[in-house]
Amino acid sequence: MPYRRRGRDGPPPGRHPGADPGRYVVAADGARSPVRDLLGVGNDEIAPVGHLINAYFDANLTAYTRGRAYAVWWILNPRTRGALIALDGSRRWTYNFAFDPERESPADYPPECCAELIRHAVGAPDLAVRVRSALPWKLEIAIAERFRVDRVFLAGDAAHRFPPTGGFGMNTGIQDAHILAWKPAAVLRGRAGEELLASYEAERVPVARFNAAQSMRNAERMAGTIVLFTDPTALSSIEDAAGHQLRGALAVAIPDQREHFVFQGQTFGHDYTSTAIVPDGTLAPRSGITEYRMSAHPGALAPRTWFRTADGARVATVDLVADGFLVPAGAEGAAWIAAARGAPGQPGLPSAAFRVAADGHLDAEPDAWRL
Repeated sequence: MPYRRRGRDGPPPGRHPGADPGRYVVAADGARSPVRDLLGVGNDEIAPVGHLINAYFDANLTAYTRGRAYAVWWILNPRTRGALIALDGSRRWTYNFAFDPERESPADYPPECCAELIRHAVGAPDLAVRVRSALPWKLEIAIAERFRVDRVFLAGDAAHRFPPTGGFGMNTGIQDAHILAWKPAAVLRGRAGEELLASYEAERVPVARFNAAQSMRNAERMAGTIVLFTDPTALSSIEDAAGHQLRGALAVAIPDQREHFVFQGQTFGHDYTSTAIVPDGTLAPRSGITEYRMSAHPGALAPRTWFRTADGARVATVDLVADGFLVPAGAEGAAWIAAARGAPGQPGLPSAAFRVAADGHLDAEPDAWRL
């Protein structure tokens, strides 16, 4: 992308004089990544397990949501089944519903048809609906065969795509971007060798594969619940006395969807293994999907814990990390701190080091000692 120079001979804003403008490329150009295709990188993928239409529309639904700030509304009625997804909580929405590509095509769902389905979904025959777009998509998994080719790195949907059941695509892509922010920066600043970059693929591919598998499990559980409602006659009687069995089956199935929406352990509990991680001989505590167990194990996310400064301010672990590495030690960790501070300015050394409750400027809250 061309840039505008600040002056005839000066560098563009935000660039350092002498910086190499093209040493690495991050391809974050989406599921149909042209860069991935140019590199000849294929996908490990499975056949789509579903085909859907995503109708993006404007409508004022505040009278129907009645203050219930839900992100997703599952629609099951004799006329339509799908997911109504809030974008701004009031006027901007998407409605996702399945179609059978062997019997119909996206062309069978023009804006006026989608608008009618949306009215049936809301239960409002006179609702004013403006359909902005209606696009098909596939419920599928695809993981790039490689996340790195020489000086090019794939990230986000260019590297992996999952079913949206759980919404892991964005979280996984943000994690990719975090690594591709600090690791190339460390190499470019002379703090690390090129070997550090090899750890990107080793660390991120297992996470992408795990998130893909969990997304598919969520989709299968959700589909199993919706199967209960494939009979329009049963749906029409769900609120009658005769529908008690169907209501009971639904009540049993809903708690099974918990991992679809509660997944702190999956998001924060991954434990990297690569040449950039120095093992300490211990086993990492294992998080579940819903439960996150904080750990100081090498390769794990740094524990989120709190400290108290000398002036009484409360700071979190992440607040202590500046532009480089951090060494926190216990009260008996003086040797570690001396080693970290002993050669200032050397490549790769920490930019901050302290002893908790010993240097006079930080104290730890009780849970922090265990971590």
